[in-house]
Amino acid sequence: MNKRIALLLLVAPIIAPQTVDSMVQCINPEGNREVKALGKSFFSVRPSFQLNSPEFLAGWWYDRMDAKGKECRNGSLQLVALGGKSTDSYDLARYFTFNNSSTLHISEADGIVLNNPIPDVDILANQIGVYTKNGNFESELSFHPRYSFGGLGISYRQEFAQRSDGRAFWFLASAPILHVKTGMHICENVINDGGGVLTADIPAGVVVYPNATEAFAQPTFEYGKIVAENKARWGLGDVTLLIGYKTVAHDDYDMNGYIGALVPTGTHVKAREMFESIVGNNHHAGLILGSSSHVTLWSCENGARLDFEFNSNGQYLFKSKEVRSIDLKNKPWSRYMQMYASAADAIPAYTADNPLLNITPGINILTKEVNVYPGFSTTSNTAVTYTTSCGSKQLELGYNFYARQAEYVELACPWKVGPALKGLHPGGSTDSVQQIGDNFNALNAVNATGGAFSTAEYNSTEIKVTDLDMLSASHPAIISNTLYANASYRCNEHEYPRFVSAGGSYEFTEDNTTLNRWTIWLKGGISF
Repeated sequence: MNKRIALLLLVAPIIAPQTVDSMVQCINPEGNREVKALGKSFFSVRPSFQLNSPEFLAGWWYDRMDAKGKECRNGSLQLVALGGKSTDSYDLARYFTFNNSSTLHISEADGIVLNNPIPDVDILANQIGVYTKNGNFESELSFHPRYSFGGLGISYRQEFAQRSDGRAFWFLASAPILHVKTGMHICENVINDGGGVLTADIPAGVVVYPNATEAFAQPTFEYGKIVAENKARWGLGDVTLLIGYKTVAHDDYDMNGYIGALVPTGTHVKAREMFESIVGNNHHAGLILGSSSHVTLWSCENGARLDFEFNSNGQYLFKSKEVRSIDLKNKPWSRYMQMYASAADAIPAYTADNPLLNITPGINILTKEVNVYPGFSTTSNTAVTYTTSCGSKQLELGYNFYARQAEYVELACPWKVGPALKGLHPGGSTDSVQQIGDNFNALNAVNATGGAFSTAEYNSTEIKVTDLDMLSASHPAIISNTLYANASYRCNEHEYPRFVSAGGSYEFTEDNTTLNRWTIWLKGGISF
């Protein structure tokens, strides 16, 4: 087989046109990346130590799996200690916020008090439970999301049914044990404390809060809490199982094809916090189909050689149930607005004219069990390796490309009509056009005047399934690029060939739909 033809076949898949869909496109001169997502409630992280990721492949896949000892059983094992951390928290913050900034302006004063809405207010403080004595609380809440991980990756490959020409079947099992930690790392600058928390006319059992930091972490929030650091999680990352066949076996080139499955052993999505810590692919099972090849570009009689390596696979993740928070259409962060669960809650509040009576945080109502369809993703890894004359040292430089289609999210159970957005004034009123920032001056409430409570008016403002913005709970399509380097030392002339290697990678994107992050690893392995 001609080496040039083989090389062309390897390179061809990665020069095809690459596109990605986006919902929102805008540029913020203060940021480093294009903003393609705003106001999202969930971020789906690309898991570490997955098939064809640099930390999985480097220093092992290309030749350590085929190293032969004196008592060869055609097996190979690698153990990988790895860790990493996200960078560029500003652009990641804009993925979650809705004003194309990492900072939200919060004010308690509304249009009813001042006869005109406050300009540039992102969140009306009363919507999240901040009530003060003077009624003029004001602050700026900034977000600095971070993601970090560490753990151990384990991979085992066993060849069987080998033919005389080198072709053979093989089996592979791989999984990481990971510790994942996330956090929004909020910082609040209180401009005006409003004279302290309100103490008068508070109904029994109702708690109000002095600032946004405490309000977003309040115990009454069953979901979607925003805290500095979320609960870290340990877990067995999804297990990869493959059956492969070496279709071409030659000293200067080889090709492998494989098919496999992704077993969802990672953690479940619970939506308890914004940007929660997740291990694995959000607990979705998957199918995998891929290939790997190498071509020797140059070799010397003393054993030195330069090789080109290419790995590519497609992965399809099946539907699974998750818990996610949903906004209302054209109402960013409406999931945090105060609501009445039903007319039965609104009537006593109307009778007593108390806007603090019988309210329910919207996050408890708009967080639902949903069916998530992650769909298809693809990973391609291209690398050049240089091996020294004695074969004991090797340097690997590579590029990794990853793309994943946008998620599709739907309710797992039918929506039950009944909840409605609480009007700001008076108690018991509802407002179908109200937004969390009081854009409409709080002047669209029904049941806002004297007389008997009108159930018909309440019903006209009830939240219907057509009001739900399912895109707010889904992760958009992504493309990421990773550059990496790895150095290895190998003991080939041994009864059981061994190796150690160390390397690092940096993943980056042009937009804010994927983490910018670095990863480092130290690995060792043995062939037997």
